[in-house]
Amino acid sequence: MPRINEIETHDLIPIENIHKVETHSYLRMFMGKVREVYPKCQFSFGNSPNDNGAMSVHVYHDWKPISMGRIGYGNYRDTGGEDTFMVASNRISNGKYSSGSPQYNMKMTKNMDVAVRNAKSFLRDLSNVELASSNSVLCRRSWGDTESTSRGNIREKFERSVRNSDVVIRELQHLVTTGHEFLDAEFSNSITELLQAHKNHAEVKNSMSTKVIMVSVEQRPSGTCFELAHTEDISEFGALWHPLGTFSEDTMQAEYSDVAGKLAVLQMCEVGQWVDGVGYKSTPTVHYVTT
Repeated sequence: MPRINEIETHDLIPIENIHKVETHSYLRMFMGKVREVYPKCQFSFGNSPNDNGAMSVHVYHDWKPISMGRIGYGNYRDTGGEDTFMVASNRISNGKYSSGSPQYNMKMTKNMDVAVRNAKSFLRDLSNVELASSNSVLCRRSWGDTESTSRGNIREKFERSVRNSDVVIRELQHLVTTGHEFLDAEFSNSITELLQAHKNHAEVKNSMSTKVIMVSVEQRPSGTCFELAHTEDISEFGALWHPLGTFSEDTMQAEYSDVAGKLAVLQMCEVGQWVDGVGYKSTPTVHYVTT
């Protein structure tokens, strides 16, 4: 899932007037400069962390599901230091600090122009592949639940069938000597259920595709767009994702009509819901469609 510098945007409330918002005047100036770089970007205090009391805001495009990062002004060091302009992004690796510290993902400077250059360099929307990777863990877990539930049904039927060891021995002896006719009716039913569960599991496993397409639905100023990426095997940890491109509603229907149909189903689902044969809804706008 996204780390603290890149969070889901659907619950963020944008700052209506960045020039009048109640915060440090230098942060207001910084927001203005960043908006010159990204004219359609939004800023939100959201659930920004309290960096040793220093103020920061999330920077994002409201049609994108994940923010680009944060900017701020204040003292972000744990001890000592002075007020600086700050850019925080998971794209930043600041070797002056340990990898587990908040400052590891920060660039700090007293110079406004340098800060703006840092924002331009490190505040970028996630690509479709990065977006797919950031949310795929929960999708993989839900994908695997179908198979594991089916496999668990086999285990349950098997354990029930061998619960009475005396019956098992007697039935096995009878199988050897009399042509496979069961003496115990309950045991016979248990074996029938076990074999049926095994058959059902084989059918479920054979019908499960490992191929998944991530679809990010983005309401851009130019209209609805769909960012797509795909993986050949969602069952693998650290599944490899590959970009498919950006599509309009017309080109989506033309090139991926089956995906568009399943997407319509997932859009009616709750966040975190898995639908067998259809896919997984990760956020209000990010979906994983089985193919």
